[in-house]
Amino acid sequence: MKELLNNIFLTETREHLLTIVDRMRAEDDIQALILGGTGLPLILRDLEHNGFPFLDTTKIHVARIVAELAA
Repeated sequence: MKELLNNIFLTETREHLLTIVDRMRAEDDIQALILGGTGLPLILRDLEHNGFPFLDTTKIHVARIVAELAA
C-alpha cells in the first residue's frame, strides 16, 4: 500500500507477486487469477503471465456497463 499510495510501482514488488502466482499455479492448480482490487492491475499491468490469465474485475465491469449502455 505504501507504494500504491505514493504512485510507486517497483519491479521487485511485481516480480514478488508473479512468484506468488507461479507458486499458486503449481501448488493449487488455479486456472486464472482474479484481480479483485484496483491496485493489483496497476502493479501487474498485463492481462496474463506466461499464458496464465488475469481477470481484471474493473475492466470486466466497465466493459459490461458500456455494452449495456450501447444496447
